[in-house]
Amino acid sequence: MNIVLYGIPEARARRLADRYGFGMCRSFDDLETGNRLLLQPYLITDEEQLAFFEQMTRYEQLVDIVIVGRSDAFSAVHYSSSPGKLFTVNRDDDEESLDYELDRIVETQLGLVCAHEGIDDLPE
Repeated sequence: MNIVLYGIPEARARRLADRYGFGMCRSFDDLETGNRLLLQPYLITDEEQLAFFEQMTRYEQLVDIVIVGRSDAFSAVHYSSSPGKLFTVNRDDDEESLDYELDRIVETQLGLVCAHEGIDDLPE
């Protein structure tokens, strides 16, 4: 599984990689080896956004999920991501909450937890 992380602090990305046995990378070319977390630098200019879009198009089959934790350039990241592969987290949450959100996304995608697990029975 390959995950593109945008706007996620590097320290949290490293903990996530260590916890689930992913390698870290900074280039889409490295996704070909599998089980990678790609740290995407912030997209500031139109040229950077276009290059990101081109890379996402080129490597679409290798990208399993995209997790966004920062809202500027969100439209470029959203537009470049395949439907059903984009997840957002609140980067401003405290460390524990952000780690929990990231863990749930990854664990659900890896099939380690059911998406509704931990939800109490709804009242009738």
